[in-house]
Amino acid sequence: MSAPSKLGKYAIRRELGRGAMGVVYEGFDPFIERTVAIKTIKPERPGEADAGDALARFRREAQAAGRLSHPNIVSIYEYGEQDGVAFIAMEFIKGKELKEFFESGRRFAARDVARIMGEILGALDHAHRNGVTHRDIKPANVIILENGAVKVADFGIARIGIDAGRHGARHAVLHVPRAVSRHARGWPQRHLFLRRHPVSVSHR
Repeated sequence: MSAPSKLGKYAIRRELGRGAMGVVYEGFDPFIERTVAIKTIKPERPGEADAGDALARFRREAQAAGRLSHPNIVSIYEYGEQDGVAFIAMEFIKGKELKEFFESGRRFAARDVARIMGEILGALDHAHRNGVTHRDIKPANVIILENGAVKVADFGIARIGIDAGRHGARHAVLHVPRAVSRHARGWPQRHLFLRRHPVSVSHR
């Protein structure tokens, strides 16, 4: 997929990353004068049976995240299609996946673990109260910004509906990877159950 000079109203500045189904670009909105990230996918890829599913997931991501406005969720600005390419314009962020921190052996202080978990859960609670269930929370979908703040990304398999938000995050369950425990050394013993058990969160 060659880089277009423009998608919708957005000028394409450079390629940020490339995957099997599409490319992510840095773009620029000339009207608002704002830098954005533009995620693209080619709806029709000859010989790939799962192309339709990939496009449906791509649209679902735009629909799900597009209805949310929260400081810990990557903002979606627009969905569009042009010249056979579907694209999502979203918030441009600078950071690393939580997965990268785990794989590099980075240790987090107990206060940082608590803050990161709190921001993730705050984002999920907001999503649930607006009828969206993420369904794919994992370290690869949690971005840690340069200032330490958290952004939840990738709502591609989210469930959208009234039932998803009826009770907010009262019974939300977040499965915590084993890596968390390795980086939580120094916590009191009662917190180390994170190694083997999911965390059940109750808002009452």
